Amino acid sequence: MSPSGGIVTSLVEVVKFLIGPPVLAFLLYAPGAVLLNALTRRGSRRYLFSGNDEWFYTVVLISFLITGALGLVLAEVGMFQPWLLLGLVVVLCLILAVALGGAGLRMPSLLALLKLPAPMPRRATERRLARLHSIALAVLVVVSAGLFARPAEMLRGALDSGVYVNAGVSLGRTGAIFQRDILMRQLNNDTGEVNELMQGMSRDRFALDRLRMAGFYVLDKKAALVMPQHYSLFPVWIGLLYSLFGIWGGLYASPMLALLGVLSVYFFARRAFSGGAALLGATLLVLCPVTIWFARYPVSETLMGVLVFGSCFAFLRMVQLTKGLGVRGQGVGGLWPCPAAPPVPAS
Repeated sequence: MSPSGGIVTSLVEVVKFLIGPPVLAFLLYAPGAVLLNALTRRGSRRYLFSGNDEWFYTVVLISFLITGALGLVLAEVGMFQPWLLLGLVVVLCLILAVALGGAGLRMPSLLALLKLPAPMPRRATERRLARLHSIALAVLVVVSAGLFARPAEMLRGALDSGVYVNAGVSLGRTGAIFQRDILMRQLNNDTGEVNELMQGMSRDRFALDRLRMAGFYVLDKKAALVMPQHYSLFPVWIGLLYSLFGIWGGLYASPMLALLGVLSVYFFARRAFSGGAALLGATLLVLCPVTIWFARYPVSETLMGVLVFGSCFAFLRMVQLTKGLGVRGQGVGGLWPCPAAPPVPAS
């Protein structure tokens, strides 16, 4: 590589490092914040959360689902690019702001939909207890980040981890789930090259009868199309982080999802039981060696944890709101029903 080419590459990496974090933060915050604030404008929804921390978690969960769904659609049609995904999210936020929030297209009214809600009034005792729980949760998040922060450097290999990483990186480079391997067109079946470089599969058990390599099926030899064997939502996040931060960004998809999964367990348990039980359960989960292993290992179990416990949290919220329980337990001490009206103002 020429010196000028090396300088250009370095500049591109610097620009990625500067632009990547705000882009990722916007994708994981803006859609959910706009949606919740827009719904709040349509009715009294301010006190349906047990605190700003639960509101923020709900925002991140909604944004994660929306961004992942849009990214998956783009990948399915072969148009996955981080800037196109960002554009779609911006357009969706504008639609939500105008259609649900009644906001105009002026900047102040749009920025108002990104604000955090005002602190919920509480009694002095509840306020102190909530502060202690917030500090404990912050410490737990820091400890989790430290334990999960060194991902496994799984770039090659026939295991699921290598397939996920390679599928995600290829998606980030090409923008499509299906990959093209031009070498397959040049293989001569008469001389045995196909059998040497492709693994045959049983036609009785598999719809596709050849593997280009472990975990990658030959979809069409003439068209040189190769298809990864796994579902593509996890590779979408690997591809997005790879596009924004490079190969290390792709490897950090699993720790990021593991941290979100821990928060999903915590907020679900806080809704179902109490703040103390949620802290105890989340702490044991974080310190479990199996959790640390899968948080560093690039497989989809971390994504499954987010989806399962995020769904349980959403289902519990739906049941409570349907029964008119409103805020349940204030998320700090116990488990008791109270109406959706504001709590007693602090003395």
